[in-house]
Amino acid sequence: LEEDGVTTLSQRILADKNVRKILYSVAKPHRDIYLVIRVDRLLSVDTSAEMYMKTTSDLKGVAKLQKVIQQACSRATQDKMCFAWAARPVFQEMLGYGTKSPNEIQLYRCEGNRLSDGDLQKILTDFGRIEKSGRLTQLPAATISVNIDFSPKAPDLSMCINSSFMPVRPWNVTSDSLVPACFEAQCFNDLISEPHTSLFNLLYVYPLTLKYDSQKAFSKARNIVCTIRFISVTKKEGISKVIYNRFASPTPFVHSMRCSVQYHEQNPVFSDEIKIQLPVSLDTGDHLLFSFSHVSVASTVSNKSQNENSDSPIGYAWLPLLKKDRLIIERDNQEFSLSVATDLPHGYISYQSLGFGKGASYSLCYDIVPFRILHY
Repeated sequence: LEEDGVTTLSQRILADKNVRKILYSVAKPHRDIYLVIRVDRLLSVDTSAEMYMKTTSDLKGVAKLQKVIQQACSRATQDKMCFAWAARPVFQEMLGYGTKSPNEIQLYRCEGNRLSDGDLQKILTDFGRIEKSGRLTQLPAATISVNIDFSPKAPDLSMCINSSFMPVRPWNVTSDSLVPACFEAQCFNDLISEPHTSLFNLLYVYPLTLKYDSQKAFSKARNIVCTIRFISVTKKEGISKVIYNRFASPTPFVHSMRCSVQYHEQNPVFSDEIKIQLPVSLDTGDHLLFSFSHVSVASTVSNKSQNENSDSPIGYAWLPLLKKDRLIIERDNQEFSLSVATDLPHGYISYQSLGFGKGASYSLCYDIVPFRILHY
């Protein structure tokens, strides 16, 4: 890269909103590989979503929706919620019978917490029949255009950025070029046999679910947001900037990442990916901290101050990353289930759970939060 004169990328290139291309490597093509697209919108009262479902012109309704959106944009956190999704088979020629999926894909509404990985797998197993049965709620006249190109070898791209947000050689444009770059996705499981030319030490964290309807400590907990942080015991500030966010400035790293929120849901199903640049050397006590908060949506439609904190803490969970001086992740892909504590006492990382609902010097809710971690 030094020979090309490009070692790092500017924030303008990384945060370019005109980026439309992503590069995937698939070692074993299969008819059951699908491209799933999710559309988020700003968190607001769920009734405002009904405006997107209507095809008739309602000027008063549109004006009301615009006001709700403006108030949601004024919030400091600008939390998102899953609104719609779409899917299409990647290798459509394997479906047979001359089947060809159109580039225009129908958008379907996200129904509460029924869009987990398991739910998607059930739908996609017989997607054609389920799509025709009317079991999926279509958004009227709402489609998304997707064009998939195939190549037996990696295409020669003038601007390609790998999963660590580093430029891939050859970088054939100047740093002030206005041409949008192409992002290369991390290849999981089906690793392609090729020389190792880059160092990756990435931790992918996927919060799965939180069951909070049976706990009594926070009876009004709804609109639950999960915030993920990497805590270093050797850093003075504690929270390290190691979580990837290409829109962050001046570097593409942030202290924390918030998952999308499900409106008025006590048992949210999360579908977010948090990518962490894991330090090569970890210290005892380094851990992931999961903070759960109730987000007050009422503040988006009231006259409260825009800077007023609408988050109410409702629980914490943590995962030490070292066990017996070794990374706690024994496999590249592993799932964990953690107890959720009602508070976060000093020295919490040294506390151990004593069983269901019991802890050493701190209280636990009767809930377990499962999540998946990938290490590459």
